[in-house]
Amino acid sequence: MVSIGPRKGNLQRNETLLIEGPASLHILSGEGTIFGANVGEGEEIFVREGKRMPLTSHSDRLIYEAKVAGNLVTIEGDAIPTSWIVAADAATSAKGRAIVLGGVDAGKTGFCTYLANRAILSCASVGYVDGDIGQPETGPPTTITAVALEGQCYTLEGFRALSMYFVGHISPTFCQERVIDAIERCALDLERKDTELVVVNTDGWIKEGGLRHKALLVKGLKANTIVSLLSPEEEIILSSEMAEPVRLIHASRPEHVKTRSQDERRENREHGYRAYFRGANRIRIKLDGVRLVNSPLRFIERHEQDDLAKIMEQTGIRVEYFEESSKVLVEAEPLVEQSRVGVFKVLGLGWERGLIVGLTKRGEALGLGIVLGIDYRERTMELLFPAEIAQMPDTVELGSIRLDEDFRESYCAL
Repeated sequence: MVSIGPRKGNLQRNETLLIEGPASLHILSGEGTIFGANVGEGEEIFVREGKRMPLTSHSDRLIYEAKVAGNLVTIEGDAIPTSWIVAADAATSAKGRAIVLGGVDAGKTGFCTYLANRAILSCASVGYVDGDIGQPETGPPTTITAVALEGQCYTLEGFRALSMYFVGHISPTFCQERVIDAIERCALDLERKDTELVVVNTDGWIKEGGLRHKALLVKGLKANTIVSLLSPEEEIILSSEMAEPVRLIHASRPEHVKTRSQDERRENREHGYRAYFRGANRIRIKLDGVRLVNSPLRFIERHEQDDLAKIMEQTGIRVEYFEESSKVLVEAEPLVEQSRVGVFKVLGLGWERGLIVGLTKRGEALGLGIVLGIDYRERTMELLFPAEIAQMPDTVELGSIRLDEDFRESYCAL
């Protein structure tokens, strides 16, 4: 992290330091809170690039030393709105499921963190469902995760996921039913562990059908509490999309929420990919023993060299592999644009490289992988595979996101 060098500072009681990353801050003395989590002398606070955290002093003087490449701004008062306190108390009292709705950069994750920290003081157990497949905190993009919280935390990052369900996209517009189903499954997984309060975060899709999707999610989840960081106009539209009246508890958007650019949001996703695949292994699996989902190729046929020769003569191109039943062939040229030759859909050699895939075993989600390549002669697929996954998958589901060697993403329509 580039830094301007260590510098000391102090906060008076009820002053708030807005820490914009990348930054690290060491509390030398005093006590305070970040999103309701108590922090004090000796603690280190880390804020990633693209993030902003509010440290509020509850001591007459809180002294800190910071290394900052982002920014530090001191404001008067607490950055937590009064409406957040009211909404969090209502959700904590109701227990069960609390779903949080709001647009992009409305403060949903900050509120979820605050709610979890407040609830954990009175609830025996608190869980968190990260339902934002594009900007998740607790899992890699393309997934929905469930986390069992063990104590207060100023950030939801770093917790080990109790459950992870692969959706395959970074926008819910392409997979609305799967998002709702995965969120429900995550909530059920937490409730099987006797979790008293399940906090459900959602994505920021509001326009062009987004509120209709949220209405379906609210209906399917049967939440005990619905916290809204929507605007009054958006709340009216949401209510009109609901089959039955619902009570929304309004929480206002904090004045100091950071607005992220598209580049910052993309960089946040790439950070999530890197973190998840850090220390991953390369493994090779036999395609004859694996079911492929959302794949243009099935690997259920075998052809001799003479069959390849006939297809090459028929199509006029060099063919590495083909499937008569699915009418797909792989051209022996790297990454050509998809096209058609006669009845065949043509894929370039290496079409699969970099695709994120979901891995399951007997219907149980194992995690994610990245396809490194397919050997058509040996009928094997090489994957980048997180080290903590101990089992070999029996199903590989291809997603719509491709990553390059630096984890930069691109969209891939199969």
